[in-house]
Amino acid sequence: MLLLLFIAFLLSNCNYEFVASENLQFVRTSSRLPVTVVQNAVAYDGDDSIYIIGGNRSPETTTTYREDIFRYSISSGAVMVIGNFTWVVEGSAIMDGHDIIHLGGLRHSGVHRYNIFDGRFRVVTHLPYPLSHTCSASNAKVAYLFGGYYASVPYETVLQYDIATDQVQEVASLPQTRYRASAIWADKHIYIFGGWVNGDRKSTRLNSSHITNSY
Repeated sequence: MLLLLFIAFLLSNCNYEFVASENLQFVRTSSRLPVTVVQNAVAYDGDDSIYIIGGNRSPETTTTYREDIFRYSISSGAVMVIGNFTWVVEGSAIMDGHDIIHLGGLRHSGVHRYNIFDGRFRVVTHLPYPLSHTCSASNAKVAYLFGGYYASVPYETVLQYDIATDQVQEVASLPQTRYRASAIWADKHIYIFGGWVNGDRKSTRLNSSHITNSY
């Protein structure tokens, strides 16, 4: 039996909610990416497409970064390359209509929009500092960016990105530093799963999730 503990990031008031989820089932599909990639960013369009952006061929090296943007079709299982970034990306990604918004990355503070139809890139704003290995969750109006890593320093900050105005501000802090985690927005909660804590790459990798203050 798999027991996954997590804390809900409430969007209405400031407190913590511990939730236990049991009997999770994982389903393996027959689809495969053309290459092995880790530490990538993923965005879902709310319909049939999942976009996998950038990453690394190996979690132990720094010389095999990928700049591809893959599209995975949920209905058909097909995987195809739809574009490429021109810089190393290990940030977070969200969707806004036909745009993939990529936030931060390795040695990057930029917030970039990539249009999936015409392939056009735009730098729309910048984070307060470069952040890689972050996780993010969004609705139609705002995105929250959790933790991250830069220059051997892990972060516990929570950044808010306004999708309409491209404004970025720091709004809260996680209970501890966190990077290489995953996040999802469901109803009025954001759930953060897993990740690493502290600045040591050999530190304990958590199977539970720890989330921050709420709004």
